[in-house]
Amino acid sequence: MKRLGKSTINYYFLFSFLLGGHPLFSQFVFSPNHLSTSPNQGLEFNQFERAVVQKNKVRAIKINYAVKPDNQPIKDYNFYDQFFFNEEGQLIQSMRVEERKIVGKDDEQGNGRKHIVSDSSITYYHYNKEGNLQIKRTRLETGFTSWYYEYNDGGFVSKLTNVREQNVGNHITNFIPSAQVVISLETFAYERLPNYQFKVKCFNDESRIYKEIIKYFSDDNLLLRETHDFSIGWVHLENIYSYNTKKQLTEKVYSSNASGDMNEKYTIGYTENGQLSIISKYKSNELVFQDNFIFYDNGLLKSRLSRDEKNKKIDIYKISYY
Repeated sequence: MKRLGKSTINYYFLFSFLLGGHPLFSQFVFSPNHLSTSPNQGLEFNQFERAVVQKNKVRAIKINYAVKPDNQPIKDYNFYDQFFFNEEGQLIQSMRVEERKIVGKDDEQGNGRKHIVSDSSITYYHYNKEGNLQIKRTRLETGFTSWYYEYNDGGFVSKLTNVREQNVGNHITNFIPSAQVVISLETFAYERLPNYQFKVKCFNDESRIYKEIIKYFSDDNLLLRETHDFSIGWVHLENIYSYNTKKQLTEKVYSSNASGDMNEKYTIGYTENGQLSIISKYKSNELVFQDNFIFYDNGLLKSRLSRDEKNKKIDIYKISYY
């Protein structure tokens, strides 16, 4: 494993990714200028910051998973995730590999031969000349599920189309789409409002607004509040963010009327030198989970320990860089 140089962290996006996706995002996050106004938060292509990957010459990252139930030994999960990058630092392939142990009949007494069969789900990423993701394509047993992205002049996603398709080309590198079936189609419009506000209108495939997002920023471009209002059901979601004097995110409060009034709070703690230390989630003032983070000496995330209070276990994420 290579020892890589220390990277910088944008803690707002670190937080949004940690809550909504992968534990690795504390070190490789996307450009805040792009994502802060994107309606598609949590998209996988926003996982890694290209400049950091390129600077540190990262070519692959592997994440292994394990679990430690209370009063029981640690158990490794039978799957792991891998991410691969090109020389420009762009994510070009991600995969989840699941290993299954096959035991022959003569193994019942422990004397037979055992072997491992690996099943993998692979996603490929393609970019336009501006470096924005253009196609995200996941291989399935029966074909491919693909997402096609289009952008406006400001570099924001203006159209997102999800299709099921086949490849009539002779290889994934010579992909020729066929038999495309549209699963969903969304378009987005953006509007800058007074007092550091930004509105995103989300349209369905019938060109009807199904959601409006308003983001409220401070004069130094920190996201303070965001609201999501859905046309159907009058559903309202809201996030409120707080920061310390170093402009690091310290708290997020989430509320929703989707299924009765619901409130959740996340608190984030840091070490004296500003490194992420702990994230705690509370629901109705009761601790639900608590994440602790361990770093290599060079500042890269080494592991995440996620304590699940309800299920009385600790999920373990072990991260390696190549």
